Amino acid sequence: MRDRASYAFALVSVAAGLNIRDGVIQQARLAMGGVAHKPWRAAKAEQVLNGQRPDEATFRRAAEAEMQGAAAPNTIDSRSSWAVKRVKSELGDSVLPKASVHGGSGTTASVGSAVHEACLAARAKLLTLASNDSRSPLHGATEAQVTFADGRIFFTGESSRGESYSDILRRNRLESIEATVDSKPDADRKFSMHAFCAHFIEVRVDVDLGMPRVSRVVSVCGGGRIMNEQTARSQLTGGIVAASAWRCWKRR
Repeated sequence: MRDRASYAFALVSVAAGLNIRDGVIQQARLAMGGVAHKPWRAAKAEQVLNGQRPDEATFRRAAEAEMQGAAAPNTIDSRSSWAVKRVKSELGDSVLPKASVHGGSGTTASVGSAVHEACLAARAKLLTLASNDSRSPLHGATEAQVTFADGRIFFTGESSRGESYSDILRRNRLESIEATVDSKPDADRKFSMHAFCAHFIEVRVDVDLGMPRVSRVVSVCGGGRIMNEQTARSQLTGGIVAASAWRCWKRR
């Protein structure tokens, strides 16, 4: 056992133990760091890995199994109008450009903004294809006149006057549509992009043993718009645990 050399937030933090015999995973044990206030056991991924050969396809299936049932990221869902289960996310691969660390939910404020803008750009391209096509029920439509929902574009208040994303692509002989954006912080921003939290912690100390114990905690947090209730709750819990530790053990 030893202390960590660095306490900076990791881009990727996974503890993995694989028992491999004759090229087959006999037992897998996985724990992820940086996703909650404590190490997160990846039990679903372990079940997929057991009895399989350790290759990229197996690891991808394990990752997909672990992500099933995860809370929908509102940044994607509300802006693209695609079902989240049809969205494939790739994050943390070393072949991708560098991004900020996730400390303090930093990914939401950085990568999340880029996802938001990319979704807007992708759906604008789809509408342009339909609006310029005389065969489309959306011919001549502008963004102010339409609604994006359930994988479709239709005139607001007239859901029958519209078509699906797949129909638009098929008629234009396209398999997909892409949008790339460069999202940067606003240098002249007028509003705060941070959350604030105050912790009130009552600590009792055993007069004989000198051991501190947290007896009561009251926390008040101003988090702004909550993008994901589950991760926000984990972030708040982590802050309470850290504040309690500092109050008990930090030297004055």
